[in-house]
Formats: sequence, C-alpha cells, structure tokens
Amino acid sequence: MKRLSRSLLRQSAIGCSPIVNCNGVTFSSNVTSTHSSIMNTKRNDRFLSHKNYLTKRCFSSDNSKDPQEEEDSHDDFKPKTHTPESGDEDFVQQQIEEWVKENKIVLFMKGVPQQPQCGFSNFVVQLMRFYKIKDFKAINVLANPAIREGIKKYSDWPTIPQLYIDGEFVGGCDIVQDMHKDGSFKELLIEKELWKGTIQDDE
Repeated sequence: MKRLSRSLLRQSAIGCSPIVNCNGVTFSSNVTSTHSSIMNTKRNDRFLSHKNYLTKRCFSSDNSKDPQEEEDSHDDFKPKTHTPESGDEDFVQQQIEEWVKENKIVLFMKGVPQQPQCGFSNFVVQLMRFYKIKDFKAINVLANPAIREGIKKYSDWPTIPQLYIDGEFVGGCDIVQDMHKDGSFKELLIEKELWKGTIQDDE
C-alpha cells in the first residue's frame, strides 16, 4: 500500500496521470478527466444552441412563415381577405337596382331603423316616423362594405344615408331636411301617392 501511495505521489509530482489496477480493471485519471471534459463540452454546446435559438426567436425581426408551410396550409385555415373580383361590382349594382325598383321607398343607412348608428341616418328615420311612413325598406350599409361603396357609385352621391322614393334618388340627409322645412318633401309623398295608408295628414 505504501509502494502504491509513493507511486501515485511520484506520478502526480511529475505531471503524469496515475494508473490504478483494481480487480484486474485499470483506471486512469486521464480517462475520468477526459470524460468529464467531454460531458461539460456537450452541456455547453446544448446551452449555447438553446440560447441562440431563444435569441433568434425573441429578437429576430423576420417573423415570416416558411413559404412551403403557407402553401401546405389548408384554405380553411388561411386568413380571409375580401378582394372583389370584376363580377362582384356588377352583381352589387344589380342588387341595388332591384331594391330601388321593387320597393316604393328605400333608405340606405348606417344601422337599422330600430337602432341607427349615425345621427344623419337617425334624422331620416325620425322623418319617416313623423310622416307616419312605416312601409319602407332599410338597407344597413355597415353590414356589407361592397353595398356601402356600391350605393355611392350607383347614385353618384358621396354620403350616406341615401333616400329613394318610387325608384328615384331624393337625396341625403341635408337635402331631405331642406325639403321637409320648405314642405316639398310632403308634396313629393302626396305626388307619389304614398299618403294612402302610409302617411297621416294632420291638417
């Protein structure tokens, strides 16, 4: 045992790795030291790799998806964007034309008569009630952007609400208000025979 201790001390003193034989199996401190070094290197590599991944994930300005991933994704899961085709505009104009021609009074407005969503639309609705007009068709342009833009092109008028009587464009809120003040709006209703059952003359 003393000889083994002296041998270990001697080898340690000259910088050599001691070799120990135990039950026929030889162990060298070089082996354990090398194994520990390799394991530390692997742990450091994994740490640096994970750190680089987090850095790229958190601070990278390129958040775009893989083009191949975009191609492989199903249409049902892709973002829906409305891009009107050439035929859509014709369909919208045709739909507006049908509403205007098939109804005696049509009001294109923001919201619905029970709950207008702008003051101008509310004024025209209240005017209809003032003249006891109950039978008119109201189109909520906020429910369909294509209708909202299409009605402006149809009438060549830039604002909403828009009132149509007997297939003709009467005007927006300002024009209808002026007609109400000077009495021409009531005359128009009488001329179009809309007073029967839809308007009550208090005079």
